[in-house]
Amino acid sequence: MRRDEVFPEIARILRDGGVFCAFNYTVFQSPLWETAAAFDFVQDRKRELRVRLGLDSVSAPQPSVAWLRESGVFREARELLLHSIEEGDGERLIGFALSEGSMRTLLEAGASETAVGLDRLRRAAAAMSEPMPWWIGYRAWIGLR
Repeated sequence: MRRDEVFPEIARILRDGGVFCAFNYTVFQSPLWETAAAFDFVQDRKRELRVRLGLDSVSAPQPSVAWLRESGVFREARELLLHSIEEGDGERLIGFALSEGSMRTLLEAGASETAVGLDRLRRAAAAMSEPMPWWIGYRAWIGLR
Protein backbone atom coordinates (compact mmCIF):
# COMPACT_ATOMS: atom_id res chain seq x y z
CA MET A 1 0.00 0.00 0.00
CA ARG A 2 1.52 3.29 -1.08
CA ARG A 3 0.25 5.66 1.57
CA ASP A 4 0.92 8.83 -0.41
CA GLU A 5 -1.38 7.56 -3.18
CA VAL A 6 -3.96 5.55 -1.26
CA PHE A 7 -5.08 7.90 1.50
CA PRO A 8 -5.84 10.96 -0.67
CA GLU A 9 -7.96 8.71 -2.90
CA ILE A 10 -9.77 7.22 0.10
CA ALA A 11 -10.48 10.74 1.37
CA ARG A 12 -11.87 11.65 -2.06
CA ILE A 13 -14.25 8.72 -2.49
CA LEU A 14 -15.26 7.55 1.02
CA ARG A 15 -18.29 9.30 2.44
CA ASP A 16 -18.60 10.37 6.09
CA GLY A 17 -19.53 7.27 8.08
CA GLY A 18 -17.96 5.02 5.46
CA VAL A 19 -15.60 2.23 6.47
CA PHE A 20 -12.28 1.38 4.85
CA CYS A 21 -10.69 -2.02 5.36
CA ALA A 22 -7.34 -3.39 4.18
CA PHE A 23 -5.86 -6.72 5.13
CA ASN A 24 -2.83 -8.92 4.72
CA TYR A 25 -2.52 -12.65 5.07
CA THR A 26 -0.03 -13.21 7.86
CA VAL A 27 0.09 -16.98 8.14
CA PHE A 28 -1.09 -20.11 6.36
CA GLN A 29 -1.13 -23.49 8.07
CA SER A 30 -2.43 -26.88 7.08
CA PRO A 31 -1.98 -30.29 8.69
CA LEU A 32 0.85 -30.79 6.19
CA TRP A 33 3.65 -28.69 7.59
CA GLU A 34 5.73 -29.11 4.44
CA THR A 35 3.00 -27.41 2.45
CA ALA A 36 2.86 -24.50 4.89
CA ALA A 37 6.67 -24.18 4.73
CA ALA A 38 6.55 -24.11 0.92
CA PHE A 39 3.85 -21.41 1.05
CA ASP A 40 6.00 -19.36 3.47
CA PHE A 41 8.97 -19.77 1.12
CA VAL A 42 6.91 -18.35 -1.76
CA GLN A 43 5.85 -15.37 0.37
CA ASP A 44 9.49 -14.64 1.30
CA ARG A 45 10.69 -15.00 -2.31
CA LYS A 46 7.98 -12.63 -3.56
CA ARG A 47 9.14 -9.91 -1.18
CA GLU A 48 12.79 -10.38 -2.19
CA LEU A 49 12.10 -10.48 -5.93
CA ARG A 50 9.81 -7.44 -5.89
CA VAL A 51 12.65 -5.37 -4.46
CA ARG A 52 15.27 -6.90 -6.79
CA LEU A 53 13.13 -6.27 -9.88
CA GLY A 54 12.37 -2.71 -8.84
CA LEU A 55 8.67 -3.35 -8.27
CA ASP A 56 9.14 -2.07 -4.73
CA SER A 57 11.86 0.56 -4.49
CA VAL A 58 12.59 -0.49 -0.93
CA SER A 59 11.39 -3.33 1.19
CA ALA A 60 8.13 -1.73 2.30
CA PRO A 61 7.13 -1.96 5.94
CA GLN A 62 3.91 -3.71 6.77
CA PRO A 63 0.89 -1.41 6.93
CA SER A 64 -0.16 -0.42 10.43
CA VAL A 65 -3.02 1.20 12.26
CA ALA A 66 -0.68 4.17 12.78
CA TRP A 67 -0.79 4.76 9.02
CA LEU A 68 -4.56 5.17 9.17
CA ARG A 69 -4.40 7.43 12.21
CA GLU A 70 -1.62 9.60 10.76
CA SER A 71 -3.43 10.00 7.43
CA GLY A 72 -5.99 12.41 8.90
CA VAL A 73 -8.70 10.68 6.84
CA PHE A 74 -10.38 8.67 9.61
CA ARG A 75 -12.24 9.53 12.83
CA GLU A 76 -11.38 6.12 14.26
CA ALA A 77 -8.95 3.40 13.30
CA ARG A 78 -8.45 -0.14 14.55
CA GLU A 79 -6.23 -3.12 13.86
CA LEU A 80 -7.77 -6.57 14.05
CA LEU A 81 -6.15 -9.99 14.16
CA LEU A 82 -8.42 -12.53 12.53
CA HIS A 83 -8.35 -16.10 11.36
CA SER A 84 -10.46 -18.37 9.27
CA ILE A 85 -10.71 -22.11 9.03
CA GLU A 86 -11.36 -23.29 5.52
CA GLU A 87 -11.01 -26.47 3.56
CA GLY A 88 -8.92 -26.78 0.48
CA ASP A 89 -6.84 -29.13 -1.59
CA GLY A 90 -3.57 -28.60 -3.43
CA GLU A 91 -5.22 -27.19 -6.53
CA ARG A 92 -6.98 -24.52 -4.47
CA LEU A 93 -3.74 -23.66 -2.69
CA ILE A 94 -1.96 -23.06 -5.99
CA GLY A 95 -4.91 -20.97 -7.17
CA PHE A 96 -4.74 -18.98 -3.93
CA ALA A 97 -1.02 -18.29 -4.43
CA LEU A 98 -1.55 -17.28 -8.07
CA SER A 99 -4.48 -14.99 -7.24
CA GLU A 100 -2.45 -12.61 -5.10
CA GLY A 101 -1.73 -9.36 -6.86
CA SER A 102 1.91 -9.36 -5.81
CA MET A 103 2.38 -12.77 -7.48
CA ARG A 104 0.67 -11.70 -10.68
CA THR A 105 2.81 -8.56 -10.86
CA LEU A 106 5.99 -10.60 -10.45
CA LEU A 107 5.08 -13.14 -13.11
CA GLU A 108 4.05 -10.39 -15.54
CA ALA A 109 7.42 -8.69 -14.89
CA GLY A 110 9.18 -11.84 -16.06
CA ALA A 111 9.94 -13.70 -12.82
CA SER A 112 9.83 -17.44 -13.38
CA GLU A 113 7.68 -19.77 -11.32
CA THR A 114 10.91 -21.42 -10.15
CA ALA A 115 12.38 -18.11 -8.98
CA VAL A 116 9.23 -17.39 -6.99
CA GLY A 117 9.12 -20.88 -5.52
CA LEU A 118 5.91 -21.99 -7.19
CA ASP A 119 7.57 -25.21 -8.37
CA ARG A 120 8.32 -26.08 -4.74
CA LEU A 121 4.77 -25.17 -3.70
CA ARG A 122 3.30 -27.29 -6.51
CA ARG A 123 5.32 -30.33 -5.35
CA ALA A 124 4.18 -29.85 -1.75
CA ALA A 125 0.58 -29.17 -2.79
CA ALA A 126 0.48 -32.47 -4.70
CA ALA A 127 0.24 -34.16 -1.29
CA MET A 128 -3.05 -32.31 -0.68
CA SER A 129 -5.12 -34.49 -3.00
CA GLU A 130 -8.20 -34.29 -0.76
CA PRO A 131 -9.70 -31.23 0.92
CA MET A 132 -8.26 -30.65 4.37
CA PRO A 133 -8.49 -27.82 6.92
CA TRP A 134 -6.49 -24.67 6.42
CA TRP A 135 -5.93 -22.05 9.07
CA ILE A 136 -5.32 -18.62 7.64
CA GLY A 137 -4.34 -15.66 9.81
CA TYR A 138 -5.08 -12.09 8.76
CA ARG A 139 -4.17 -8.68 10.03
CA ALA A 140 -6.85 -6.13 9.12
CA TRP A 141 -6.91 -2.37 9.43
CA ILE A 142 -10.25 -0.59 9.51
CA GLY A 143 -10.91 3.10 9.48
CA LEU A 144 -14.16 5.00 10.02
CA ARG A 145 -14.41 8.18 7.95
